[in-house]
Amino acid sequence: MNYTEKKKLISEILNCGVIEFPLPDDIIKFVESYINDHHCGIGNIKIDKLWLQKNPTFNHNNFYFNGLMDGAIVTKRIIGISNTAANKTEKTDDYRLTQAMRSALVDDLILIKRQMLNDIDACQLCGNYFDLKYTHLIHLDHKGPLEFRHIKEEFLSVGPNLQVMPRESNDDGLTKLVDNEDSRLWVEFHHSRARFQLLCQHCNLSKGKKWVI
Repeated sequence: MNYTEKKKLISEILNCGVIEFPLPDDIIKFVESYINDHHCGIGNIKIDKLWLQKNPTFNHNNFYFNGLMDGAIVTKRIIGISNTAANKTEKTDDYRLTQAMRSALVDDLILIKRQMLNDIDACQLCGNYFDLKYTHLIHLDHKGPLEFRHIKEEFLSVGPNLQVMPRESNDDGLTKLVDNEDSRLWVEFHHSRARFQLLCQHCNLSKGKKWVI
């Protein structure tokens, strides 16, 4: 079975399976193999129990599992299937670069968020007031025509080649860029191109965002 056929079968399982009912062993083995062979954002997994749950925000089903991920015990862990590829190695390299470019922005984005909170006290979509005791529930979001992916692609097309630190060099386990002039140029470039709004957690996640500040 090739990648396209396996991806189609995965979609059929998600669309036709019974919600919150343990899936059988043959399905577990197939999904486990599919994730380990093709998913670029999840490490190696070992599934003990697998089931489907409805995603109320986007009105589709997700896989959830109990088992092991890179040797660590996980329970009720969601498996998103969007970040898969026939050639996992190629996609993983691009995924790691994207994660490293995001990580490089964290300090600057936190500062921008703090500055905006001095002037903005409510979600800029729904208008609900923020509770400043829970700033982790207040999300910084790109606004306007340029999302992160657009700024990333623009920089990579005209800027220097960014280098991702080897996995074994990261004591904190994060995917990071090599700290040099090129990575600092990326932070400055993003800062100059991005425009932001502050949203409540509900509004931001309802847009499908997975990485938040």
